[in-house]
Amino acid sequence: MICVTVRLHGVLAELAGVASETVSLEDGATWVRAMAALIARHPILLPIMSEVTTTRAGRVVSDGECLRDGDRLDLATGSSRA
Repeated sequence: MICVTVRLHGVLAELAGVASETVSLEDGATWVRAMAALIARHPILLPIMSEVTTTRAGRVVSDGECLRDGDRLDLATGSSRA
């Protein structure tokens, strides 16, 4: 198992009611699996997920990219990016 921290910015944090979540995932899990876990906790986010950009260490994460234990993902929509 791996643990990944997902930080929500702007409207995402407002809708979810939290600024950060830690999700436990199976080894070899991808960004897609992390987003599924996040949406399972906060289904209100589903309608705007197509507008979300996810970064890890300042780089955009691709759908099939494997995550590692301790990764931190930052999620933002176009309206909440700095």
